[in-house]
Amino acid sequence: RVLFRSPGMDTEQFEEFDILVGDYEGKPFCGPNSLAFDGEGNLFFTDSGPMGETSLVSPKGSVFCVEVADQLLKPLALECLAHPSGVAVSPDGKIVYVAETMANRILRFVKQKNGVFLSSVFYQFSGGFGPTALSYVHDAQARTSYLLVARFDFGAPQEAGAEPEGPQGNIAVLKQTGELLCELPGPPEVGPEITGLLVAPNPEADVKQETEDLAEMAVYVCSSGSNKIFCAPLTNMLEMS
Repeated sequence: RVLFRSPGMDTEQFEEFDILVGDYEGKPFCGPNSLAFDGEGNLFFTDSGPMGETSLVSPKGSVFCVEVADQLLKPLALECLAHPSGVAVSPDGKIVYVAETMANRILRFVKQKNGVFLSSVFYQFSGGFGPTALSYVHDAQARTSYLLVARFDFGAPQEAGAEPEGPQGNIAVLKQTGELLCELPGPPEVGPEITGLLVAPNPEADVKQETEDLAEMAVYVCSSGSNKIFCAPLTNMLEMS
């Protein structure tokens, strides 16, 4: 059990957090990276450790699932990935996408009827360092889905309005078939070191509950080299593609 104290909180008052999982079959994790839930509440997470600990020459990263039904920890991929980072799950939990940063690719895990996940390469990028964050978007009206991918590279942010110099951070949009729809450059101020990507309700939209209307959604982006969080309407991004 972990005890957490909020800033400004009386030292006698603590909020308690239970440790959900801390190891697999007695072996500690490298260091969980990202997590996502499906519509049933099943938890999927990547285990990569610090940057460089799991690499192409030492692919020790894993992907795990904690299922609601039995609360058992199950590996989808065990100690075989080169820095798995971002993870995204379809609402029905049948498809899991993982960004394998050091291999510069996206993996797709598909759930079979017997509950076993089979994996394959969904998309292989070239250039840049590698994908770091993912967000799954379902378009109910068009009966299709998209995968938004934050592509990381090394470099520094630039001033707004400045001419691009050196590597730029961008967001790739992939169709559900694995086809690259487009790659959209982020604002110069975000820099190339994009580490966070999220699709959620637009802060200006009057949304009090979950919505499937893409017009009410926005894309949020952050990077390790910037002190800001950026957002843009999701529909603008899809229309640009």
